[in-house]
Amino acid sequence: MSLDEKIGLYLKSSGTGLISKVVTKLSAFATVWLLNRILLKGVYGDYEFALALTSMLLILGSGGLQYVAMYRLSRVDADPETLAGHKLAGALLGWSLILSVVVALGVGILAPVLASASGKPELAYWVSSLAFLIPIRVATGIYRNWYRARQLVAESLLLGRMGPAISRTVFLAGAWFFWQTPEGVVVAVLCGELLPLLAWYAQSPLNPFHLKGILSGWDIQYAVKLMFTRSLSKSMKRADVIMMGALASSGATAGYVVASKLSMLLLVGHQLMNLILTPRVGRFLEREKLETVQREYHQSRIVGLSFALLGASLISLGGPWLLAIFGDYSEALPVILILSATYISQVSFGMCGGYLNIAGYANWTLVTTAMVLLLNVGLNFFLIPILGASGAALAMLISVSTTNAFTAYLVLQFDGVETYSFWISGVVALTTGLLIAGAFGLLSHVQAGFALLVSIGVFFWSERAFIQSTARASIKVLERIVSKHSLS
Repeated sequence: MSLDEKIGLYLKSSGTGLISKVVTKLSAFATVWLLNRILLKGVYGDYEFALALTSMLLILGSGGLQYVAMYRLSRVDADPETLAGHKLAGALLGWSLILSVVVALGVGILAPVLASASGKPELAYWVSSLAFLIPIRVATGIYRNWYRARQLVAESLLLGRMGPAISRTVFLAGAWFFWQTPEGVVVAVLCGELLPLLAWYAQSPLNPFHLKGILSGWDIQYAVKLMFTRSLSKSMKRADVIMMGALASSGATAGYVVASKLSMLLLVGHQLMNLILTPRVGRFLEREKLETVQREYHQSRIVGLSFALLGASLISLGGPWLLAIFGDYSEALPVILILSATYISQVSFGMCGGYLNIAGYANWTLVTTAMVLLLNVGLNFFLIPILGASGAALAMLISVSTTNAFTAYLVLQFDGVETYSFWISGVVALTTGLLIAGAFGLLSHVQAGFALLVSIGVFFWSERAFIQSTARASIKVLERIVSKHSLS
């Protein structure tokens, strides 16, 4: 594949992905704004706590089968960008629905126990109600990975990300106008995610009842390993909110959630690159093209890191104003700066964790995920009582950076693919240091932001050859698209 063809593929997927990300992020922030208008600050914190708990249990409901979908369907002997594999996708959907419904019923029955264990019995309503999201999101995940595995990334994002996000926001807006109660919120969230799924099924129907003879023993083992891995990973991603809910006030938890959602914008470029890079790495590994994997991995990482660095500087400069949009969350400024440092560190490693998955090293993915979870939970127990929400953010930074470094080492040892470099480590050390200095008052948030812009300029200059060649190829691709449409 020529550079122009590759750029065209990435532009199509990442361009649609960017639109989808913008829409989903705006919808997510609109959702936070609406929820803070419908619910009191403390009740909103309880809602987010219950949602985080439900999201962790969601992985058990999927049984890891969405990863089998990515692995098997990306290797189907058919032309890329064709929706092949209906029979396998249908079987995966059927088994996922059975597992997810069982888990959802179990969560609903055990909700009072789970809520009491957290020390907040009033959470029982939220946990039992949001459990209905489990089968909805599991089915959506199967559809999304089916499309994505066939390199139909744009369609996967439009139908699996953007649609539910917009629908959920619209229903919550309706609840704000006509039904400002917790019951109204639950109905709006459930209907907002169910209707797009039904529309997707109507467009691409699958037979979920043909369950026999499709999955092999290896598939089941792979699914179980990655189910536990994903459970630990999701637990890690939600552990900070869970620990905040358990060890801090509902108001502090709400502030942490808002800061977390804003700082996660830094992952957008990284996620867009990985959407198309993951199935491509699978195909390259199948053909033993490790040099191609190495080159494309590094290039996608540069794009993702550039986006994250620019976003961090903007967050640092405008943090107080961003937080004020959603309410009285000024105390969360140190949190958003530390979490920005966390996501810069994460993006700098590229998709090293995802590489282990697509390369078939499921055992090691489980080990690294357990490692980050144990580190995060242990550090949260120690740091939250001392530093509050800033302690939870600092725990995330340490655990994510440590585990990614170990994962990068594993990838290098197993396949000889370098997922890091000393130059990038220096850039990350400088930029994260500036953000932490701003968080703990050694610099003002404005000073940290301007210092970040200077360091970003140095980074861009060092990577100018790749940036220039990518820009030239992108312009050529766009010119051909414009010319094609003008002729038609």
